[in-house]
Amino acid sequence: MRLLPSLVLIACAAAASPACAESPLMVPIRDWIDAFNAGHPERASGAFAPDAVILDEISPFVWRGTDALQQWATDTARGSASYGATDQRSTLGQPTWADIEGDDGYIVVPEAVDVLVHGKPTCERGLHSFSLRRQETGWKIAVSAWALSAVQQGACGPP
Repeated sequence: MRLLPSLVLIACAAAASPACAESPLMVPIRDWIDAFNAGHPERASGAFAPDAVILDEISPFVWRGTDALQQWATDTARGSASYGATDQRSTLGQPTWADIEGDDGYIVVPEAVDVLVHGKPTCERGLHSFSLRRQETGWKIAVSAWALSAVQQGACGPP
């Protein structure tokens, strides 16, 4: 039954129980977010599959292939500079959905991105969904799709 993984996640999120171990799908995602928060997202290229696809709200909106992460990082830096955004920092929430079928995985994670826009604190909130593929070296991000849901003035707080 497909409903079971979501019920387990809801129970885990509510209970914050040690028995509810974090999904192994989060390992490469955390690697990428840690590199992003350090100001060097391109350093997380090992978290991505060679044929990765990244979707984001910055033009050109989609990046594909071996240099997808590098191109995304370049375009994001340029886009951020164009609207005065600096000091971006992402905070991930608890996954709202995670599913593994063999060597394929899918996970949805709430995310809050604190950013200064022309020096003023601003919060971007959304959902980040990922499709991952298990490879010899571990799980790799095959698709990263950011869905921006809200932009508001002030600091984010928890996602």
